[in-house]
Amino acid sequence: MRIARQFLAESVFLALLGGAMGLVVAWLIMIPFRGQSLVRMPAFEGFTIGPEILRLGVVSALGAALLFGTVPALLASRFDLGAALRSSGARETGRLGSLRTALSASQIAMTLALVVGAVLLLRTVANLRSVETGVDVERVVRVTVDLSMELEPAELHLLQRQLLGEVSSLPGVEHAALDVYGPHGARTLGRIGLPGANVDDEEPRESLPMIWQVTPGWFELFGMETIAGRTFEDSDWRVPSADPVILTASLARRLFGRTDVVGQIVMAGARDLVERRIVGVVEDYRSLYSPSEPQDAYFVPYGDVRRSYLTLFAKTESRDGTAAEAIRNVVESSFPDVAVPDPVYLTDTVEEIHQEERMLGQFLWILSVFGLLMSAVGLYGAIYFVVVNRRREFGIRLALGADRKRILQLVARSALAITLGGAVVGLLAAYWLSRVLQNRLFGVGVLDASSYLAAVSLVVLVAVLACVAPARAALQSDPVATLRAE
Repeated sequence: MRIARQFLAESVFLALLGGAMGLVVAWLIMIPFRGQSLVRMPAFEGFTIGPEILRLGVVSALGAALLFGTVPALLASRFDLGAALRSSGARETGRLGSLRTALSASQIAMTLALVVGAVLLLRTVANLRSVETGVDVERVVRVTVDLSMELEPAELHLLQRQLLGEVSSLPGVEHAALDVYGPHGARTLGRIGLPGANVDDEEPRESLPMIWQVTPGWFELFGMETIAGRTFEDSDWRVPSADPVILTASLARRLFGRTDVVGQIVMAGARDLVERRIVGVVEDYRSLYSPSEPQDAYFVPYGDVRRSYLTLFAKTESRDGTAAEAIRNVVESSFPDVAVPDPVYLTDTVEEIHQEERMLGQFLWILSVFGLLMSAVGLYGAIYFVVVNRRREFGIRLALGADRKRILQLVARSALAITLGGAVVGLLAAYWLSRVLQNRLFGVGVLDASSYLAAVSLVVLVAVLACVAPARAALQSDPVATLRAE
């Protein structure tokens, strides 16, 4: 019983030590995410090891010690001294060796799955950044103002015109325009159809086109190219609102099967359908939230609909902050009784849209690094255990004239078996993880061959490096010393 208590005490000590190291590792993992935030969420302030975390760590460590330390302690209490003496120093590699092999293979499998997931997400972020959305948001600044004042539509329209005129004339400002939400923001969905056609009120939400209310100059500001016709002119923006409409190319093809549709009449609106004449067709637009397919959309002049806020966009010549501050001053002078927030560059908003995929990819990469280290240590221990327990065999083989290359092959065979076993299970786990992440992926499939190949290559390289020291130990076996020990 004394040996059993000693085993159990060692298990508790190792579990508590491992728990403390785990808390340190958790703290290290969270360091890269300090200051980062998801869309509409506060920034992460960091991982704090408080009393609750410490209690959780202690309870988890003691639970692991009791769970995994009791069995070895019971086996030690049943130790057969006579059998041990009859073994004449030979080491038993049976169940203990199999357990080491299984644990090492499991570590490799877990690491391979994490690496595959990290590679897929990082490639997704790279693909999202390279998407041609149809709009250029470089150096475009946004200012959104809450409107609490009560103004008649004509008065508000005049104030908006004056604001755009003043902002457009500022030094360092190339274009200015008003929009409801802006590119890659929220969206207003509506209906559209041909005159006399039955426009389905129950049409699925995902198939509805987007209504975009914009002022003249919007297309020039965002660099959206015109395929046919023209963009909005100053005469199109008036109170009450005019009837022209501009379609994206994808919506024009959906309605007419072609894009040369200038002059055609459509029925469009959010609730009540209004007859509108097409004055232009612009290139396709892709939303960063769902960039796989073009987003059907049509544009109408910024109308006289009363809104509780106003959103101004301006394209500046540079991003030194001077023009942005001047824009804010103009907005404050136009709305002296309203708090004007700091201007926001749309490129920062785009980065926030990608933040979730990027943070998840970074998290998986950090876990992958720790997984690679654990796999290397585990595989090193398993192969070194094999080498130590087969040292007598290696010595006899060398004494009988065996080539050291043959010894190296025996060690490599053991390492290859563990690595292949872990890789097979790891590939299955990676496929499952890829299916879980499927909705987060863009431009890569759940069975992307290059991502899987890169992950397998990295894991195999780590496995090879982990086996170098045990292999050298096997090659340095002294047959004379080994046989003398027997």
